[in-house]
Amino acid sequence: MKNNYLPIVALMLHIFTISGFSQNCNCDFIIDTSLANGISIAPWRTGIYHFNPPPGSTVCLKGIYKDLRIDGISGTIDSPIIIKNYCDSVVQFVSTSTNPPFSLSNSKYVHITGSNAPSVDYGITFDCNGSSGISVTGLDVTNIEIDHVEVKKTSFAGFMIKQDPSCDPHTWLDSTTYHNIIIHHNYIHDVLGEGLYLGNSFWQGGMTRSCSGQNIIVYPHQIYGLKVYDNIIRNTGYDGLQYGCSPDAEVYNNLVENTGLQKVSQQTNGVQIGGGSGGKFYNNIIRNPGSTALALVGFTDNTDVYNNLIVNAYEGFFADTRDSIRYPKIELRIYNNTLINTSQNGFTIYDNGYQYKNAQNQWVFFPKGYQPRVKNNIIIGPYFDFRLILRDPSITIDSSNNYKLKTPFTSPPQYFVSQKLALFADTFSYQLKQNSYLIDKGTNAVSSVVTTDLLGVPRPQGNFYDIGAYEYVTPAAPPPPLIAINTNEVKVFEIYPTTVSNILNINLPEITTKSELLIYDMLGHLYLRQLLEEASNQQNINVDIRQFHQGFYVCTLKNGR
Repeated sequence: MKNNYLPIVALMLHIFTISGFSQNCNCDFIIDTSLANGISIAPWRTGIYHFNPPPGSTVCLKGIYKDLRIDGISGTIDSPIIIKNYCDSVVQFVSTSTNPPFSLSNSKYVHITGSNAPSVDYGITFDCNGSSGISVTGLDVTNIEIDHVEVKKTSFAGFMIKQDPSCDPHTWLDSTTYHNIIIHHNYIHDVLGEGLYLGNSFWQGGMTRSCSGQNIIVYPHQIYGLKVYDNIIRNTGYDGLQYGCSPDAEVYNNLVENTGLQKVSQQTNGVQIGGGSGGKFYNNIIRNPGSTALALVGFTDNTDVYNNLIVNAYEGFFADTRDSIRYPKIELRIYNNTLINTSQNGFTIYDNGYQYKNAQNQWVFFPKGYQPRVKNNIIIGPYFDFRLILRDPSITIDSSNNYKLKTPFTSPPQYFVSQKLALFADTFSYQLKQNSYLIDKGTNAVSSVVTTDLLGVPRPQGNFYDIGAYEYVTPAAPPPPLIAINTNEVKVFEIYPTTVSNILNINLPEITTKSELLIYDMLGHLYLRQLLEEASNQQNINVDIRQFHQGFYVCTLKNGR
């Protein structure tokens, strides 16, 4: 049944104010598709392009858009402006222009979400030739969240979020700073450039601009509070994910596959963490990168990389201090990662020597030693497990409890295969099998950083950490024998689809007591536990299973009595 609504036209705008919230998907505004013509709608405009939704407003998108530009809107931390797909419809952005079909500039506390259509994963979709699907830019950008959006076939990036410095001093470092950019549960695929391009790439050296007839070097802004999680990035021409100028980023639970397909030099990584960036990079899966799975090109004073699974890379990790000179101290910890079938180098640690020119224009070597810590990693396949290029003699590597298995270059192929089969329960997820040599062979020295594994299992399970991204869990004990029960106590619930790759839908009966919804794999590993309150409205539950591994699962509704 279609919902009815009554539009009220205000000032002859093509942005309609909606009444009757319960009947109109809680939309305060619907943006007319005719406004998507390359002219910004903004508070400072007059006539049909005046747009100033108050904090807490819900702005709905409905139909097909070409070039929608929103400038200068502001919610608050407690009352953000929500921009979403109308009701249960799927919004499309289709354009042949090179402009991003959806740009948001100079805005604060805005949440863009395509989660309003329960029948699909992504309620806002982009299929266009634009330089990016979504562009977030400007001088005053704070608390922007984007989720449940699909972008494909752009001529460059999926998302582009940054303000490049220009001749305007307001665009320079320390004049503008982005805060709390959150990107999650999006699907970016088949784009010609990067999947996600977040922050500027020229932290260390800046960018040269010709201003008033004079070339000057200007430096880009930083992003504090960057979070990127639960995204799928697949089939990108350049790097899958690139972020820079983000000193405290948290990037986790992302799947990055098939990157660098354009084969452009220096643009074939799975993920590139650019200069001025640090924080945490963990629980990510990178498969089939064009060259290096994770390139750290200049990191900050506190960078942790752990619990990542990397499959079929030319090189697992490349860490380079060339863009770290602006930090008085740098720290790099690489713990409990699993590298499978790397063809050349497991880890390349490169130090640029911190050379600079003094007042006499002479190159001076300035040693600034740091000690990379590389522990509890699995390195399967590389010709070189560690490749070190260290110009600073004070640098030493703290390396222990790493497991290394060379390629058939140094071992017979049958030995190489048999060793992998002895370590792992399967050759897709590469979880550890029972009695694997890697169980309890790690060091507990990583405990200040690593407390769970890639699946969220607490670590350690035994006396010592397991090596690699997974912690082995002893299978759960078999259930007790079945006993006779009163059929009146049986709760039947519906699960669909039963073969699922994205969202699992569960329809529960009326809950009359406190209960638990549990999902296990066939080895007894618990993947989901959700508490259900008595007489609650939790009958319809959507479970995002994209980070589950392929296999069979058991879903149980447990009575709390």
